[in-house]
Amino acid sequence: MRKARVGIRDIAEEAGVSIGTVSKILNNKTDGVRIGAETRERVVEIAERLGYQANPLASALRSKRTGIIGAVNRNPGGEFMGRLGQQVQLAARRRDVELFVGIMKNMPDSVEAQLSILQGQLFDGFLLLGDLPNYRDVARKLRNLNKPHVSVAAGIAVEVPMAHTDEALGFKLLLDYLWGLGHRKIAFMGSLAWPLVRERLRLFKEGMAVKGLSLPGEYIATMDNFPYNLEDFAASEKLFRSTVDHAKALLRQANPPTAIVCATDGFALGALKGAAQLGLRVPRDVSITGFDGIEGGFICQPELTTIRRPIEKVAAEAVDLLLALIDSPEDPALQRRILIEPELIVRESCAPVLEENS
Repeated sequence: MRKARVGIRDIAEEAGVSIGTVSKILNNKTDGVRIGAETRERVVEIAERLGYQANPLASALRSKRTGIIGAVNRNPGGEFMGRLGQQVQLAARRRDVELFVGIMKNMPDSVEAQLSILQGQLFDGFLLLGDLPNYRDVARKLRNLNKPHVSVAAGIAVEVPMAHTDEALGFKLLLDYLWGLGHRKIAFMGSLAWPLVRERLRLFKEGMAVKGLSLPGEYIATMDNFPYNLEDFAASEKLFRSTVDHAKALLRQANPPTAIVCATDGFALGALKGAAQLGLRVPRDVSITGFDGIEGGFICQPELTTIRRPIEKVAAEAVDLLLALIDSPEDPALQRRILIEPELIVRESCAPVLEENS
């Protein structure tokens, strides 16, 4: 026979005190009422002996708060998104908040379906990690559930509230650096299947225009048919091989670029391999940069020059903003964009343009 759950009434009866006294002791809330040390110790001892466990859902129904937030991660297997998921967990822990991360399935309505399951009182609010493909539907669902949410590292095209890297500044730093090295023929490579990469291509084009640099169509290499598929274990390898092929196509041109700006570090690693397969030397023959600052950027050869996204700060700001929204959901000042400055990491994959390549 299943053992009946022990409640505070059972503890109160054995301790010879009121239910209210037991509740105050176990929740560490005396509300100005003095409770003797002996009574407190007796109640705690009885609760431990009887195996009492608090019911967070019952507490949530009374307080409207559980101290639990949820997060949805579109790509927990990716190096950057995996680190982002880890950082929001750490930020929540430092603030004494529990955080549970759900994985987005490879279905257009999967995130909304997950949120429907969680529409009770379990979660106080949500973090939406990365550029979810159906973000607007998810945001609408959360508004209907009256649940605060913050978008994290999803680009600037998403609705507020959000926390992100100042990527416009990131591309300015990259292009200023390449310009200073004498590069004028600069290409871009990435997959437009991701909304964030489409935004990065726009920022790259704007940065090139500011410097008066031409951008011929053949200098834009895009892989448009590779959305992340969580259920396809070979997807990452397929995308990497496609990246290598696109880099080789860029560099085989009659008038090849002297530098390639890649939308992510992952694409940059493919570009490094593509150049090597053609017998080109990086950075002597071509300079290559990444974006994100993943760990793979400093274990490759040559080490990768990139823009580091400060995900520790982004995660901390996102968690703080969500907790503020949970406490003050009607405060218009909290409906805002938080942009954290990125950092240019100069390593070995870029060099001045040789006269023969200019």
